[in-house]
Amino acid sequence: PAMEECLKTHQRSCAVLVRNHGLFVWGSTWEKAKVMTECIDYLLDLAIDMIKHEIPLVKEESHKL
Repeated sequence: PAMEECLKTHQRSCAVLVRNHGLFVWGSTWEKAKVMTECIDYLLDLAIDMIKHEIPLVKEESHKL
């Protein structure tokens, strides 16, 4: 049920990270799914490096509407 709700809520998403299972990525072709996987991998590596160096992942001002 939670996965179904997530996919309904975020219909334009091309990936989902599932606890204890990993990253699932899809695309209209395997090539597009591969490119998206590589992009997500890069961004996650960048986020890990930012956390290691105590760099905030988001600016506080960006949350204000």
